[in-house]
Amino acid sequence: MYRDQGYEVVYLDETWVNKNHSTDFMWLPSDSSDAPKIPSGKGKRLIVLHAGTAKEGLIKGCDLVFVAKTKEGDYHNEMNSEVFLDWFENQLLPALKAPSVIVLDNASYHNTKTEQTTTPNMNNRKAVMQEWLQQHHITFAQSDTKPVLYEKIKRHKPQIVYQTDELAHQNGHVVLRTPVRHCELTPIELIWAQIKGNVAKNNTTFKLTDVKALVFREFDKITYSVWEKAESHVKKIENEYRKTDGVVEVSPIIINLCDSDDD
Repeated sequence: MYRDQGYEVVYLDETWVNKNHSTDFMWLPSDSSDAPKIPSGKGKRLIVLHAGTAKEGLIKGCDLVFVAKTKEGDYHNEMNSEVFLDWFENQLLPALKAPSVIVLDNASYHNTKTEQTTTPNMNNRKAVMQEWLQQHHITFAQSDTKPVLYEKIKRHKPQIVYQTDELAHQNGHVVLRTPVRHCELTPIELIWAQIKGNVAKNNTTFKLTDVKALVFREFDKITYSVWEKAESHVKKIENEYRKTDGVVEVSPIIINLCDSDDD
């Protein structure tokens, strides 16, 4: 186990918070006449990305919070590999002071292939396939059809390397991916629940700027002791899987749908 080898375990994840995020019921004094009116609908939303460890809690300088373009739908569509990789390379990696295992899920933008291991597919033009084969010194006939060319490509595909893994390796770290639909194996899901629950309780203006301020206020509350408690819960689940041999193989390039934040 990496923990036994002295690696710091870093968990990262994304979630969202809507402008009108609130609890179903709001406590107010019985004589209150100015109860806030909860707007209809969910309103605009913030996309939130962060990372944490048991030694530090949420890692300072690793927050990324931005306004989504859409109000509804899968928030994974609001992230892309360019945004994620920029955050990963320029915020997360510089903040890691010791060799670390970086745990993430299988969202597609976590699994962007390196240019060297990206190959054409059947959606590409025939000329693109031919160019790739030429670059890799693989013979083909000009009369070969796309299916024939693609079969040649498949036979010579290099082993996939993801950009996240390569960047991590260059900086002395390792990337691990959780099995698909097993969000219980990452403590940051429990952290999201705490943060979003407290935002809901304290959201009285339903203004996006105020909701963002609440999110950052909750970030400050996630100390190492809070995180350690969440990670201890995950360790118990890990041990149960080991006892029952219930660990599943990871299937890459699949979005993890565990985070069903519909509230």
